[in-house]
Amino acid sequence: MKLLGVVITFLAATAWAGPARKAKPDKFARAAGELFNMATAAEDVNDLKKAAELYKKSLQLVVHPSTIYNLASVLERSHEMYEALIDYELYLELDPTATDAAAVRAHVAELEKRPAKLQFEGGEESDPKEMYVLVDGAIVKRPGDLVRKGTEKVRFELALAGGSHDVDIVTPVGYQGGASSFTAGANFNERLEAPFPHTGNLAFASPHDFTVGPFDNYTNASSHGRITIPPGKQALAVHDGDRECAPILVDAPNNDDTLFIYIKQVGPDDVGATSCRKHDVVQVRLKF
Repeated sequence: MKLLGVVITFLAATAWAGPARKAKPDKFARAAGELFNMATAAEDVNDLKKAAELYKKSLQLVVHPSTIYNLASVLERSHEMYEALIDYELYLELDPTATDAAAVRAHVAELEKRPAKLQFEGGEESDPKEMYVLVDGAIVKRPGDLVRKGTEKVRFELALAGGSHDVDIVTPVGYQGGASSFTAGANFNERLEAPFPHTGNLAFASPHDFTVGPFDNYTNASSHGRITIPPGKQALAVHDGDRECAPILVDAPNNDDTLFIYIKQVGPDDVGATSCRKHDVVQVRLKF
């Protein structure tokens, strides 16, 4: 009986212990090192795309701070700033006491202050002579600021602080616009499609989903768009989701001009609010 008890106790202990986890074979480290060396060779010939791909493959095998840092550097030079900033931060998390940690933190802070570059390119049909460009409700380009040389495409660039911005383009016969988030220091490309299929004496934009429209036909309400309303002084309905806001008083043009309205939320979101969020309204008359 004593022997049986010993055997049972031994078997139970063995079952609970389980097999020990084995260390990762050295071949993974060797393969990661080979990919790392191939990536640095690609960097040396300025093949940044290939270098990024190889660093990422190396990281799939072994996560090493040096690989993360080199990948961040390659992504920065490739103007993929969002991913670059994430990887610089990851490098600092993996090796917070690195000898260059302070310099990397300073570099990240400097990158976050760099403006984003929004580059526009239009086709041959784009006419820059009658084009307004507005950022967050302010005019940054007026008709005549942009000049096409011969048959060249219309090109221009805007410098924007990192964060969310509303960019709108208005011509006598068209409108396009919308809100986007821009990573500091990154390059963004936008194609101008013209002629824009939007006309009307009222254009409006809101990056925070306020909608504007006439009281008698609120089905035309939108956060971005262009419509025709009767000329003269009148009130327009404004909604914040399903919450009604104070109306906007406008003086709609009766000629070829366009009234541009920009509505921006002021302050933080009031979660669960039953009334309209606090906001600012900017009205700009665009003369054509």
